[in-house]
Amino acid sequence: MLTRDILSSAAPEEVFGRLGTGRYLSDDERLASMLEMLQSRPEGEGIWIFAYGSLIWNPALEFDLSYRGVLKNWKRAFCMKLTAGRATGDIPGRMLALVPGAGTEGIAYRLRESDLEQELVVLWKREMSTTSYIPKWEQVELYNGEVITALVFFMSQNDATFDCNYESESVAECIARAQGPLGTNADYLHRLNNALDENNITDEYIIKLSEKVARMHASKKHLQ
Repeated sequence: MLTRDILSSAAPEEVFGRLGTGRYLSDDERLASMLEMLQSRPEGEGIWIFAYGSLIWNPALEFDLSYRGVLKNWKRAFCMKLTAGRATGDIPGRMLALVPGAGTEGIAYRLRESDLEQELVVLWKREMSTTSYIPKWEQVELYNGEVITALVFFMSQNDATFDCNYESESVAECIARAQGPLGTNADYLHRLNNALDENNITDEYIIKLSEKVARMHASKKHLQ
């Protein structure tokens, strides 16, 4: 489980393990990326982060507000080839990102202005340790009716880790077997499925994929 202390004190390779594909960004590269996003922050608003994956069930951030919300025109997909964290280069897995779609429900967190930079440093080490994600400002409609501009981490489809074969039939077996320094790939999926359910968010892709992986594990145990 990722914690604030681990993310604050350890180098990415210590946290996630050795990468099988790609490279870790340097501290200077991550800082430059973070400062660039801060310079383009929306005027008159606090900094909001839109969570659609593990940030829902383990935000590891200090925030003062959180709301359920919708990001239009995108959907969840396990489209990133994973070779660290919950996988290795020898036993790769898949990580969650966003691809074009009908819309994604998630949780929006508003960071406190007084803690802003230190929270973003932690967040950047978690989400921007490699070249796989691209941070963007996007509109999110909250369930209280308010429309905010939130920071969203998208998958770079030009990155070597992008895999367009992300349907449940294509990734279930890979997720079922992968594991790494942070645990199993399947545990990530099941935690996400449970967190969505607890927040009254329905995502048929995640439900279907979680059921497939659970059946694979049950079948394997039965054969043993």
